Amino acid sequence: MLQAHQTLWTKIRDFTFDDSTAVNTFSKKLAAEQGWTPAFTQRAIEEYRKFMLLCCISPTGAAPSSVVDEVWHLHLTYTKSYWIDFCRNTLEKDIHHYPSAGGTQEDDRHLDWYKATRELYLLTFESAPPEDIWPAPATQVQVPAYPPVAWTQRLKIWFVALAAFPFIFSGIVFSQPFPFYLKGPQFIWFFMVFASCYLIMYLLYQQKSQEQANELLTKYFPEDASPFQAAAFVYGKSRAVQTGIVDLIKRGLLVAEDNHSFKVRKKGYTPRQKELNPLIAGYEQANDQAIVEYRQIYDSWYTAADASHPVFIAMDQFAVQKRPFITSLLAILYALPALRIVQGLINHKPVGFLFVEILVVYFLCMILRKGWRRDLSMYKKAKELFQARYDGIEQQTDTVVPSYAMRGLPAVSGFSDITFLTAVFAADHISSFRNTYGDPASKDFGGASGCGSSGSSCSSGSSCGSSCGGGCGGCGGGD
Repeated sequence: MLQAHQTLWTKIRDFTFDDSTAVNTFSKKLAAEQGWTPAFTQRAIEEYRKFMLLCCISPTGAAPSSVVDEVWHLHLTYTKSYWIDFCRNTLEKDIHHYPSAGGTQEDDRHLDWYKATRELYLLTFESAPPEDIWPAPATQVQVPAYPPVAWTQRLKIWFVALAAFPFIFSGIVFSQPFPFYLKGPQFIWFFMVFASCYLIMYLLYQQKSQEQANELLTKYFPEDASPFQAAAFVYGKSRAVQTGIVDLIKRGLLVAEDNHSFKVRKKGYTPRQKELNPLIAGYEQANDQAIVEYRQIYDSWYTAADASHPVFIAMDQFAVQKRPFITSLLAILYALPALRIVQGLINHKPVGFLFVEILVVYFLCMILRKGWRRDLSMYKKAKELFQARYDGIEQQTDTVVPSYAMRGLPAVSGFSDITFLTAVFAADHISSFRNTYGDPASKDFGGASGCGSSGSSCSSGSSCGSSCGGGCGGCGGGD
């Protein structure tokens, strides 16, 4: 360690977290809440000390692992110990913890931050961080390196034939293949054939694009995708939140109350080693017997990173990648009649019928675009693949939660609380696929983690951020 940091590290290392006069000390409370052994708890606290040193010495900030972040969260609840004894008197600067806005872009930034933190750890302490407390960042799934459509020889022949046919038609019928030499009525007929051929090419391309997207999704479909991740990918945040609520009700952790609210029940709750429910972080922060409304759960409990799967994010990016062929096709489709209109106006010829034809073609293109969207086709395929996982499994212990993820309210028709759930979810119940009526490029269904940490981050500078996408956030420091 550099001599410049030794003095600060000595002060941090000598800081005492446990109050000797307290019955339930900091370390005991931390161990009880997290289910850690006393030995592991002490190791986690030691790594928290190191993390705080990194926060102080790094000009760009630092990001904790999930274990370190749990220590940090608990320490923040000890107001005097954290802000006065630790920050002011030991670190001599305030290290703040801010909520995160979440989102894929923030997650990418946090992943880089976490990697940089591990590298700084190695340089500072001259040893690699322990993997059980500072796990290596999970490998990101990249967008499949495929073009939007695989150009087979047969497809190329079809497209060349369709592109040439209008001009062949014009040459045979009107004895003039060049459209700008045609008379007005002749061009109207030519454009009908021309537009029909190009719309067929547009349709074929969209269909092939859908087929390839579905083939890739089938090939890469994650077997470890949780019901909550599948619900978020296929239907969006609302379905993922509702699936999480159904899961908590089944586990007895939420109880239906009057006036469309829920009661938090902590009795009998034991944290799972691998928790999948994206609402559990919010649930753990709520008080026992607290009354919470659906909108509060939707806005505050949802941890988007837990409802995102790297494969689904990669497939979303594949679904909306640019398709130069479609751009070129539409440019030619509209440019040719537009030039003819200019020609007609210059020669003082009527262009009304041609203008109407262009409008008809435009609306047909819009219909084809909506009806053969690659992303919607992928969501439908994902639903089929996820449902197939549970079909015919007689010994499946719980099909209610995965069934609700894909089917919605009909899946819980046997619930005693079905009337209550129907009333609570009614205004926010989604039966159509995600982005059915929106922009296909609007893909942020919760953000992705995959860096092995909770998404918090810190900085001893003026500001910083994080990207856990949910309940945890970042920190900024200042003197």
